[in-house]
Amino acid sequence: MSYPTTYPPPLGHLPPFYIPFPIRPLPPPTLHPPPSLPSLPSPPRPSPFPGWELTTHLIPSASPRASPTATTRNIRPQYPPTLEREKEDRAREVERLRVAMRAQRARDCERKSWVSYEGEPRLWNVLNRFMRSPARLSGGAGADAEDGLTILLTHANGFPKEVYEPFLSFLLSSYTGIREIWVWEAVNHGDAALVNAAKLGDTCESVWLWLCGV
Repeated sequence: MSYPTTYPPPLGHLPPFYIPFPIRPLPPPTLHPPPSLPSLPSPPRPSPFPGWELTTHLIPSASPRASPTATTRNIRPQYPPTLEREKEDRAREVERLRVAMRAQRARDCERKSWVSYEGEPRLWNVLNRFMRSPARLSGGAGADAEDGLTILLTHANGFPKEVYEPFLSFLLSSYTGIREIWVWEAVNHGDAALVNAAKLGDTCESVWLWLCGV
């Protein structure tokens, strides 16, 4: 049985795929056994949703990063500033930083290929996992979720993972076919930013978050 579609037919023979510059060979992933594993910056908290268990997890982010400036700090000033500054001084500092970051970005965009960044520090992502409690999975309300959906929530702009909880409250009260939900947090937001504070570099953009596997 055929279904109508609004998509146009293929354009025929497509041009061959090509790579404008060699792809960097990726090294095998490295293990991070204790005690190199970081600790969560916030204590565990109960789930805000009845019948659901909440756990928080750390996972290593993608490596290598898209740019060495993701984990090195050369132009970014110390924050918070150590001294009070006049408004004019702050304005001059902001303008200086803007010019320096634009120049740094231009240099990064001119790179013809990734290079090896020896000693690149490991960054981490933080995720919240909401899973139906065993009682609900064994025959209570929502038992149909035994083979239900697993949902992963991410945000294009990297908001903290907790921003989804009002939406999840509505979703979980309206739909029972969900087994578990993972809510992801970028390396420079929320708990992940606290874990990575000493390793965050000068630049981090939404596009680079996705290119780096966040």
